[in-house]
Amino acid sequence: NGAVTGIILKIGPTAWKAFDDGKSWAKVGDHVHFKRHVADLIPDPDNPDKKLFLLTDENIQGVYPEEVENE
Repeated sequence: NGAVTGIILKIGPTAWKAFDDGKSWAKVGDHVHFKRHVADLIPDPDNPDKKLFLLTDENIQGVYPEEVENE
């Protein structure tokens, strides 16, 4: 289905600005669910052998208090 889960590693300075009151609804360390096709795959600056998903806050479909299994 193209959906994946991941962990928020960093949040940019413009996150949450386009939504309602601009208050954040997720934080670094949160487990999130998103569609793979809306994210860009970029090299991990700390480990060139790994890739990271880069996505906008509007593409996060769910936030979970703990890790969920990819189906």
